[in-house]
Amino acid sequence: MSVPRARPSSTASRIATANCARAMVEHDNNTSTLRRQGLYPCEAEIARRLSQSEKHWRRIAPQLERQGLPKIDPIMKGRFWPAVEAFFRNRHGLGNIVASQPDGEERWDVA
Repeated sequence: MSVPRARPSSTASRIATANCARAMVEHDNNTSTLRRQGLYPCEAEIARRLSQSEKHWRRIAPQLERQGLPKIDPIMKGRFWPAVEAFFRNRHGLGNIVASQPDGEERWDVA
C-alpha cells in the first residue's frame, strides 16, 4: 500500500511524514493504535481528527503554523494534540471559556 506524501520543508516534517506513512499503512481501521490515539498523532491522524483530507491538511498546515498552529516537535515527531486543539479553540473564540461553578447546595425540601 502506497501513501502519497507532500514534500515536507524541514527534517522534523520529513521524519514525521515517514513515521506517519508507516503507522497508517500498518493500521487496521478496526484496531486502535497508540500512534493514532497518542498525544503526538501523525499528520494523517490529525487530518482525520479535523475532518480534512491528508492532502488538504498538508497544504494548509504551513499557513496555520504562521497563525500559531504548533509545529511538529522534532523529538516526538508529531504535533502535541492538546496544543492543536487549543489553537483551533482560540482561533474560533472559544479559548477563554470557563467552566461554570455550582451555585450552591441543592435544597429539595423547599417548595
